Amino acid sequence: MASGVECECNHAGFVLAFRLLEPCAPGGVRTRTHSEAESTLFIPTRWKPLGGSDEIYLAKRNLKSQPVSEIVRYERRNAVAIITINRPDSMNAFTEALRAELCGVLGRAGADRSVRVVILTGAGRCFSAGADLKNPSDRPITEVLLKEYRPVFDAVESMPKPVIAAVPGSAAGIGLSLALHCDLLIMADNAFLLSPFTNISLVPDGSLTWLLVHQLGYRRAFQLSVESERIPAGRCVELGLANKAVPASELQSAALEWAEALSQRAPLSLAATKKAMRFAAQHDQGSTYELESTLQGELFGSADHQEGVQAFLERREPEFKG
Repeated sequence: MASGVECECNHAGFVLAFRLLEPCAPGGVRTRTHSEAESTLFIPTRWKPLGGSDEIYLAKRNLKSQPVSEIVRYERRNAVAIITINRPDSMNAFTEALRAELCGVLGRAGADRSVRVVILTGAGRCFSAGADLKNPSDRPITEVLLKEYRPVFDAVESMPKPVIAAVPGSAAGIGLSLALHCDLLIMADNAFLLSPFTNISLVPDGSLTWLLVHQLGYRRAFQLSVESERIPAGRCVELGLANKAVPASELQSAALEWAEALSQRAPLSLAATKKAMRFAAQHDQGSTYELESTLQGELFGSADHQEGVQAFLERREPEFKG
């Protein structure tokens, strides 16, 4: 990590944000466990828990003055943040402005210590139809994918709290990529997922090839992609692409109920489990075992662990602080 950067971490060691410091001596990096998000934060959009490069991509966001835009709605329900992509007339298709706003709002939810679970959904009749083909970017597509989409996906993955995708109608193209990047996925029973890229002579992007192959295996992922097959909600649950399918009229209430239930669980445990399982998806058993052991050591001495044990012995509900 470069000098002159201040890290903000939670008690489980998750980096929540960075602030640039005044120039300091080489190696002069300060760390703290809690601070107010009152100034410009630099939200990490890529990280590797163990091994590999320590390079960090930073996205500048002023959280205190961050406006709630018309294209991304942000609301709080107790310890749950609900983020809604709000371009229903365009089927929530991605534009440059939407990518920037969504990245900022995800960073806001990730840095808010009072938020324990995040719901990501779409307004109207779908989650997201993917890129807005009527309003393409002037920038080269490779640059758009690396510098505009990737920070959005990385914000979801690096956030030390569960992100639930609530999918109404459909999630297609890079909108499907966004849904599958989330930790959990609940769908309306009339919704479907779609990788339509061969219909317009493109390759699945937004890590969709990696996500589908890892979740389905090569042959099934290849078939669904090259045939651009609509995968209905029930089938998505069977394949493991979604966790639940509920009546369309109950989607948002079911997602909120699920999120509120998760928000009552130990937040440090949720964060560490996410970190370990994301790591396990890309590393071998041995290095994953080492990470589990390290995380367990950190959690074992936490006040929340003591509270959990004491609540169990006293036969009462625990009150986790995080």
